[in-house]
Amino acid sequence: MATSLRSFPALGPDDASPAIFNLNFRELNKILLVPLVGLRNRMSQQNEKLWKNAHWWTSPYNFVEEVRRTSHFTTPIELHDVTLRDGEQTPGVVFSREDKLRIAMKLDEAKVHRIEAGMPVVSEEDRLAIKDIVKNTTFSKIFAFCRARKQDIDAAMSCDVSSVIIEIPVLKERLAVMGTAVEKASVDAVEVIEYARSHGIFVVFFPYDATRADLDSIRTMMRAGEAAHADRLAVVDTMSAASPEGFSYLVKKVREMVSLPLEVHCHNSLSLGVADTLAGLSAGAKAAHVSVNGIGESAGNVALEEVVLALLLLYGIDCHIDLQKLHEASKLVSELSNIPIPVNKPVLGRNIFRRESGIAVERYYKMPELARQLELFDPSWFAGETEIVLGKKSGKYSILYHLRKKGIEANEEQVNEMLARVKQRSMEKRNLVTDEEFDQIVSAVLKT
Repeated sequence: MATSLRSFPALGPDDASPAIFNLNFRELNKILLVPLVGLRNRMSQQNEKLWKNAHWWTSPYNFVEEVRRTSHFTTPIELHDVTLRDGEQTPGVVFSREDKLRIAMKLDEAKVHRIEAGMPVVSEEDRLAIKDIVKNTTFSKIFAFCRARKQDIDAAMSCDVSSVIIEIPVLKERLAVMGTAVEKASVDAVEVIEYARSHGIFVVFFPYDATRADLDSIRTMMRAGEAAHADRLAVVDTMSAASPEGFSYLVKKVREMVSLPLEVHCHNSLSLGVADTLAGLSAGAKAAHVSVNGIGESAGNVALEEVVLALLLLYGIDCHIDLQKLHEASKLVSELSNIPIPVNKPVLGRNIFRRESGIAVERYYKMPELARQLELFDPSWFAGETEIVLGKKSGKYSILYHLRKKGIEANEEQVNEMLARVKQRSMEKRNLVTDEEFDQIVSAVLKT
């Protein structure tokens, strides 16, 4: 069912006490029909605002009428993880059969709705890995990725999957490389989709590079998929070619062409993958294709964890993902892909809850509870707690904060001397001052 955010109470520009500021989670559940099960055990739903509560503080302007009236999310939203297929297409990444099973089982524990387990025609090991995943997962729906060829469908069925993605280009130039054209390719796709459906397979038809194709080609391909009784159609931004506004426009156009539920698959070459995905979902798409840590070809796919948090914090839509298990999946994928998580990565980067600037640290020293409230979301979800580090940008309150943690008292002159030495040491090493180094500085200053 398509649910519009326009049904929320209006927040007017001149309203000194807007109704939306008092909208609590119980009321939100009734409006969105999305029960916040994922956080139910960790937060009280009584008298907590949609944008500010015990676990996050975002902007009330996300819920003003002018913003809400253009959003048409279809709930519940499904997350389709592509880490094991598109993610492994990251140059240099190779997942073994055992690796794939470990990742899939962790995603299954995290309650990720769907897992694209791989492409069975790539190798026998990939085919066996998919069989392992089907056998050992209990929650996630397992998909195989196929070209529009019957032998690919046969290979998928040999893995015991009940769902497939069937890909074919919709861009004329790509089809020309394959020696075909839109009309012929759409006819061929119909035959393969019908073949899969005749065997009871759930089919997502995936005409890729759609954001650079003309609307006539897109219409021909999408209607072919619908005529062949595909279950879903994917709108695919293969090369990160669309702006969020352009992608939203295309999703709406495809919805006018066909009546099947839509899915969105975006990439991140211009750092707009999450924004494009949210725009597509807001335009009415049912599912989003994502990968753990955003790994994938070029600049990567859309990060699963970023979409989960953005939907929850900015739109009030809970996808019911276990955040602790998702964090475990992130660390596992980082380890097995040999791709470290950048410290400045959204959601899971170490620096999200790391403070060096003395101006920022002042509130953690003076009013720690308020400082916690001022964070975007609860550090305990991923980081445990905000980390106060020492370095060139530290201030007096940074020193006082660490002294208090250690149960050490110092006078103002000593604190100033410690701060000067911390700054000097940080500049010398061009890095942060370690806890051991700070202990040495404290000891030296207190002895003088």
